[in-house]
Amino acid sequence: MILDQFTVIGQFVMAMVGKEIKGKELMIKTDKPNVKVSWQVTGIRYDALANKNRIPEEENKIGDKNGKYTPTVLANRPYMVKNKVILKD
Repeated sequence: MILDQFTVIGQFVMAMVGKEIKGKELMIKTDKPNVKVSWQVTGIRYDALANKNRIPEEENKIGDKNGKYTPTVLANRPYMVKNKVILKD
């Protein structure tokens, strides 16, 4: 697991990771007491379903598509519209 980011909420304080993630715990230290902090932890799943349906990190584009942005809809991938997943046929 990786501590992806953390953000102090509502005030300017110094904040740092006091102890890295171990088990299900991590420690964030701040220079003031009673500080509200939001954090995000990411990881990679290795169960059978995740291994069977791995999402490629990056795909090479071919020909005139190389170096150009391809919207999700045109890449025949699901995309979000108002919190609903839309699948393109």
